[in-house]
Amino acid sequence: MIDNFAYCGLVCGLCREAGEKCRGCRNGGADADCYQRNCCIEKGIDGCWQCETFPCDRGYFGDEKWRGICLGFAHCIRAVGPEEFFGIVESTLGRELDYEDYLYRDVKDVVKMLCEGGMHED
Repeated sequence: MIDNFAYCGLVCGLCREAGEKCRGCRNGGADADCYQRNCCIEKGIDGCWQCETFPCDRGYFGDEKWRGICLGFAHCIRAVGPEEFFGIVESTLGRELDYEDYLYRDVKDVVKMLCEGGMHED
């Protein structure tokens, strides 16, 4: 199941470009300089949601374009775990995500959109 997720929290297994244009960061498709990927590998964790210092403001979490969607997804994964979150994303956003539709969003808006059933930010 974890192979469906990027280290930053994005759900690669539901991305519209999965397999075609993007192999995902766990399958050699990531930028070698990706902060989240490198940090998680160095710490031996599955994703940022498992980090003791989550959230940070580095890499995608410090990028205005990606901050909301990545942090929002990671917060939700932290709250319910990857398997349940995969199901939430699939039922809420669909089987083929186009992340362009969710860029520049506020973290709280993303969490609310996906996690209204009592889940919240740490």
